[in-house]
Amino acid sequence: MPRRSLLLIALILALTVAGGCGATAPVKLTEAPGASQLRSSHERPLRYSVAFAPVVDEFAVRRTRKPEGEHGAVVKADTGALRAEIAQALRDFEVFEELQTIDASDEALALELARNEGADLLLTASLVRYNVAYDHGTRGGGTVIVWLFSPWLSWLVGDEVYSADIGILMTLKRTTNSSILWQKLIDGKASRELDDIQRGLKTHEYFIGSILTGAGSFDESNYQKAAAVVGPHAMQDLQLKLIDEMYKIPQPPPEKKSFAIVVGVNKSGVPLLPKLKYAQADATGFADLLKNSASDYSEVKLLTGEVATLKDLRGAVEEFSAREHIEIIDFMVYFAGPGASVGGKHYLAFPDSTDANSMLTLEELHSLVEGVQAKNRVIVLDTGFAGEGSRGLVLSGPAIQVFPKALTENASVATVSSCGASQGGHEFEKLGHGVFTSQLIKALAGPADIDADKAVSAEELVTFLEWPVERYVRDNTIGQLQKPALACTEKAAGTVIVRIK
Repeated sequence: MPRRSLLLIALILALTVAGGCGATAPVKLTEAPGASQLRSSHERPLRYSVAFAPVVDEFAVRRTRKPEGEHGAVVKADTGALRAEIAQALRDFEVFEELQTIDASDEALALELARNEGADLLLTASLVRYNVAYDHGTRGGGTVIVWLFSPWLSWLVGDEVYSADIGILMTLKRTTNSSILWQKLIDGKASRELDDIQRGLKTHEYFIGSILTGAGSFDESNYQKAAAVVGPHAMQDLQLKLIDEMYKIPQPPPEKKSFAIVVGVNKSGVPLLPKLKYAQADATGFADLLKNSASDYSEVKLLTGEVATLKDLRGAVEEFSAREHIEIIDFMVYFAGPGASVGGKHYLAFPDSTDANSMLTLEELHSLVEGVQAKNRVIVLDTGFAGEGSRGLVLSGPAIQVFPKALTENASVATVSSCGASQGGHEFEKLGHGVFTSQLIKALAGPADIDADKAVSAEELVTFLEWPVERYVRDNTIGQLQKPALACTEKAAGTVIVRIK
């Protein structure tokens, strides 16, 4: 073969490859342009459990847009594949807390299955449009050069542009009453240059001496081939728009809850502090009251024995305060156990306490509780900080006559103490409890609701308990005094301790 012919063939092949390479498959959805920004702008999933029903083809009943361009066609889509792509996109971007797919022949059955699965919402997708259109023909100078050698080769090189247009109506319905929470028509569009194989083989008309080529005849197979290439790009566009729109769906209101941490310590790790008999019984009795009869506390965490350490208390506070999608109405920490006055500060002792450095100051306890985002925050103490034979002891320095300013001058936390700042808390064998908690359990069963509003405030509780506690200690000891006290501002005095059922 002459050298000139070989060079000519090589040139034609090079131009054919350069001009005729058609559209490629789209990249992975999570790697598509804008996907990383979309993911980072929506850090948390919507707080819904969702059941996703099959994509429904509504071509027969709904047509919202005709194919664009001089030549266009409606293409029959694989709705099963579209459903799988949408579901995977919702999972990849963690749009909902939980997403499960269900199979149902109609919406009524889909709602029933969604309810049975415990889903909050039913998500349905109706395919209302899947159009493919021929936009325009040959472009680029490569066609002109190739035409100089053969008009038929120009047909191989010159790409033609096709577009795909997909519309899906997305609907979210509440499974409880079938009402619509959200509905939106999502569009996905894409245009791509398709080569000879991708666009389908067809006859051509020639214009202006065959320099420009245009579409000649179009049939269903031609559009199906075009849809197979351009459709995934349009679907990717639709998925990214869908995800962005879904993150605008209103979140459900936070669940309202009340939490209590109840601690009972009979024996601390500090050798000098008294060993108690009934602090754990106090904690157990008070926790039972909160759980069963006199309050609307959602969760009550009881810490006694080996799990009543300072570390356990801190962990419980952190656990409740870190709960997501929860509005905390009432938050309480109750402590029954040994206390101490050391060098001008009040301390609470735990099984893992060995000295003042490993005990908990009242200021530190106050900061722990204050750090929890709650409407009402309460500390209840059945302990003591002085007094022979009681729940408290002065380990060093004089007995402190007042509670720290962190308690008395703070309006966000109400602290109810079983005794004054320089007193001891007492327990009695015939009660099987500390005297304060014994009266506390009785009071919160109803009598302390002085104004009969079904809620016992800190001020009401202390006012009600002062006399019975003081009298019982006076009558059963020699020269001992114990009078319940309230440490907070006047504003915090109205803080609710319990809401009576």
